[in-house]
Order: sequence, then C-alpha cells, then structure tokens
Amino acid sequence: MSRRQTLANLSPSQLNKSGAPGRAAKDGPPLPAKGRKSIAVGLVAERPSGVPLGLDRRSSAFGTKPSGPKQDPRPLSSKDYQANCIRTVITYLSTHNFPAAVSPKTLASPTGKDFSTIVTFLFQQVDPTFRIQGKVEDEVPVFFKRLSYPFQISKSALFAVGSPHSWPAVLAALTWLVELLTYTENAGESSGTTFERENKVEQEFLDYLAAGYSAFMSGNDERCQQLDDELAVKFTAREGDLDARCDKLKKANTDVLAELERLRSMPDPVLVAQQQRQEQMLDQQKFEQLAQKQTLIRKLAERKADLQAYQEQCAAMQAEVDQLRQRVAGQTVNKQDVARMTMERHKQQEMLDSEQAKVQQMERKVHEQEVQMVHVLTGLEATAERYNKLAHRLKLVPATSKRADGTNYELRMNRDASSLASLPRWPPAVPTAWAAQPHGGEPAPVCPDCLARCKLDNGR
Repeated sequence: MSRRQTLANLSPSQLNKSGAPGRAAKDGPPLPAKGRKSIAVGLVAERPSGVPLGLDRRSSAFGTKPSGPKQDPRPLSSKDYQANCIRTVITYLSTHNFPAAVSPKTLASPTGKDFSTIVTFLFQQVDPTFRIQGKVEDEVPVFFKRLSYPFQISKSALFAVGSPHSWPAVLAALTWLVELLTYTENAGESSGTTFERENKVEQEFLDYLAAGYSAFMSGNDERCQQLDDELAVKFTAREGDLDARCDKLKKANTDVLAELERLRSMPDPVLVAQQQRQEQMLDQQKFEQLAQKQTLIRKLAERKADLQAYQEQCAAMQAEVDQLRQRVAGQTVNKQDVARMTMERHKQQEMLDSEQAKVQQMERKVHEQEVQMVHVLTGLEATAERYNKLAHRLKLVPATSKRADGTNYELRMNRDASSLASLPRWPPAVPTAWAAQPHGGEPAPVCPDCLARCKLDNGR
C-alpha cells in the first residue's frame, strides 16, 4: 500500500518531473535489439538451407512421431496402485450421490453391468445428457478419446472388463477421469479467491496510472483530479468494506474464543464418558448380583419346601415305628415261646426241604417213566403198523376185504385214552380158521378151541 499511496498522491506536475513512471518502469528496460538479432541469426545459421524455419524448429523440438501406441508408465499391475485407484473411485462415487452401493470387492473384479453403471455415471458428470445408445465397448473408447485420454482403450478389454488382464488398464482410465472431474471442481471453487482480488486491485491501480498519465500528457488537470477522486472513493469504499470484514472477523474470533473458553471450562468429555462407563459397569454388576440373589432365594424356597416334605415323612414314619413298638410291647409272648417257635420253624423248614427233595426225586422218576413210555408207545406203534401191513397182505384189512368177512381187523393206537375201558375190545371175531403168520407167509390153521374162545369173547 505504501507504493500505491505514493503513486496516488503524485500530481500531474510531479509526474512530469519524475519522468512519468509507469508500466515501462515496472516492466523494466526493453531487451536490446542485438540480443534478439543474435537469437534469430543463430536459428537461421543452424537450420539447413531450403527448409523453412517453422518446420525446422518443430522437428528439432518434438522429434519424430513414435510408431505404435503410447506406453502407459503407470504401475498397472501393482496391487497397491490398484487399491489406491479403487479408493479414489469409491471416494468420488460416495461423495457425489452414486445411486448404487460400491465396495472394494465390487471394483476388484466388476461385472459388465457394474462397469456400465459406473462409467455412465462418470460420463454424465461431464455431459449430463450422455446416454449409452449402442454397445459399451464401442462408446467408452470414443468418449475417452474426446476427453484427450493419453492412452488407448481397446474394445477387446471391455468385452471381459472384470478379467485380471484387462481390468487394471480400465481401472486406471476411470481413476484418470475421476481426477479430471475433481480437478475441474476444485478449479471452479477456487475462482474469486484473495489472489484474484489482489490482482483486480493491482489492475485497477495500473488503469488509474495509465489514464492519469494520458491526462497529464494532454495537460488535462481536471481529468487528473477526477481520477484521483475516483481512486480515493474506491479506496475509501474498499477500506470501509475491509473495516467491516475486520469487525466481523473480530466478532467471529471473539465468539470462537468464548466458545473455546466454554469448552475448556467444561469437563473433559473423554473423562465424563469413562466415568459414565464405570458407573454403568457398577450398575451392571449390581443388577447381576441382584438377579443371582433372586435365583438363590427361589432355590432356597424350593429346598425349604422339600425339607418340610421330608420332615413330614420322617414324622409319619416315626409315628408308625412308635405304634409298632407299642404293639410289640403289648404282646404276651415271652422269650421261651419265641425260642420254641423258632425251633419249630426250623423243624418245619427242614421237613419242607425234605419233602421238596422227595418231590424233585419223584418228578425225575416221572420224567424217566414218561420217556420210557414214549419208547414203548413208539414200539407199539411200529408193531401195530407192521401188523396192519401183514393184515393188508392177508386181505384182512380193511373190513371189506375178501377174508375180513365184514370185520375190522386193523389196529390203531390211541394216545389220548385215559383207561383201558375206553379202548375197543380185542381181539375181534375171526370168521375162518386161518390166521396170519407173524412174519408173513401162508396163513396157518387155527385151533378150533381158540376160535370158539374168540367167538365167545366177541359175543361178550
């Protein structure tokens, strides 16, 4: 401000005396002509004859155009670099109201649908009217080329966008686009800063000097005075604004200091939180002890009820024991009677054991007799069967046989008969004087007395 105030207070006469310091003084003395001439001569001397100057300088400055696509110097295969790119993209999407949820796992290997959604959102940050009309692999490289992306994005990489060999390059392109959008936003927010305001004040003062110098050279003192007054009014107004801003900042600073003092006077929130946590832990312990006490009280009541029931049972059993003792005490049996009854009991027990032994012996004999009877019955059945076969050979069985004469000579065993009276009488009447041989053969003549006796028995 000291330099501005000094220049502002100069009158046209003072400006005339001082040699009119102006833009030329600020910019410094002009370059000597010999310097420029030497540069031009050097350029002309160095370039080959017959070649224009512009073509020679362009060729010497940029060199020949490299053949093939430009190589990407970024470490695309590095896991750390990919992680940083994923964080950059997720941060931008989360702070700009991306309509879907995005996680590092999603961006580690996205599907075609996820990539289409993300790239459409980013392109719409550049052009709000952007819509994917055709295929993603056709429109994405074109859009990046319009944004002057320095590297080539192949369509084959977009066919399988989430594959490990194609996704790192696409992820780097998305990161470049996010950084471009972030830079654009920051550049727009930085407009109108203090630096630009200072440049504006400097420009206004330089305009004042140029107009004042022009009025001084033309001898228009009124215009010079008018310019001085206008500049004074501007500086006065700007000084008032600065004073108002200074007062506002002082008030804000006072409020901040008061708030800081209030916060400092308040207890430490960490200590308060720790104290509250300690109190809550103590309350929790008390509640746990109370709950445990209630449980123990309930169990104690149950045990008391069980004890009362056991005591009642013991009292009932004691009363029964007392009653039995009274009954025993009231009996007239003495010790001699008890001893005698004990001896008789032993004798009776010995007799019982002896009889049980006899019963067991008889049971064994019965079993042996039954076994013997089974053998005898088996032999009788075999004999009866042999007899029936011989009678059948002699044509005595059945009753309709030739020599049976209507009499049934067949023998049958009846195991269910209870006595001999229930069995049929034997032998039956023999009609002829012939009898069967015991072991087959021709019939033998029978004694007439035996035949008469058989008839007599049969008649009975």
